[in-house]
Amino acid sequence: GLSLEGLNLALAQSRRYLVGLTLVLVSGALLFTALLARWFTEPLLDLAEVSRELAQGNLEARADTTRGDELGLLGEGLNRMAQRLRSQVERERLAREKLQERVRDLLDFADGVMSGNLHGQARVEELDEMGQLTMAVNEMVRHLRSLLEEERATRHHLENSKKALEEAH
Repeated sequence: GLSLEGLNLALAQSRRYLVGLTLVLVSGALLFTALLARWFTEPLLDLAEVSRELAQGNLEARADTTRGDELGLLGEGLNRMAQRLRSQVERERLAREKLQERVRDLLDFADGVMSGNLHGQARVEELDEMGQLTMAVNEMVRHLRSLLEEERATRHHLENSKKALEEAH
């Protein structure tokens, strides 16, 4: 039959085989776990990076939306939000430029009034606060023009009265 030495040798060989198999299985499980973890964490890290860039003002940053899972949906949401923010920033920039132009126009008109030009009116584009201010300035200029015309008429009347008095004496 089998000798004790042969059994011990077969048992030792089986142990080595089982230890080797266990090491291979544990290594494979660790590798599979690492790949699985990477498969889950890499898209999360990418989304976090896009979020950081958006938070720092880079509204051109976009997330990868090729995944068909919840992370892909989250990326699509980030991209839509970035596009809306970008559009809003552009609208604000255009509104600021338009307001600056309206202020420049009103200041140019005010410079003309200060130089004595009381003819004309500042252009009223909208009935917002700036438009109301422009209308108030126009009304003040009309009032100044009226006062100036009254003053001229009074002066002319006084000069005529003075001449009449001088001729009477």
